Amino acid sequence: MATFYERLKLLLQNNPQIKQNDIINATKISKSSISKYLSGQAVPLTENLIKIANFFSVSPIWLSGKDVSMKEVLTLAYGGSKSSKKDELKSLVENLELDDDKLDQIISIIKTFS
Repeated sequence: MATFYERLKLLLQNNPQIKQNDIINATKISKSSISKYLSGQAVPLTENLIKIANFFSVSPIWLSGKDVSMKEVLTLAYGGSKSSKKDELKSLVENLELDDDKLDQIISIIKTFS
């Protein structure tokens, strides 16, 4: 499984026109936090993870390092009963320590990709 740091570096390698200041300006995350994320010294909390994922138009789950295809994420977000799918999605991102409100935020962002 990849790490947040590895995925963030991959995104920057694939988008060389994007600079640290672009991320800071677009997400309103502090320069020191972004620097720590880019050096692998820290991992963002859910709110900042979502902001960064949104900036790069990627799944927060994928950005967190999980090996989950976008198809799996969308299936969990759209299909079946809300509570059972929430539980499945929550198990995929258990190390993010999500409460139901944060999980709802992630699902709403995921739905913007469809």
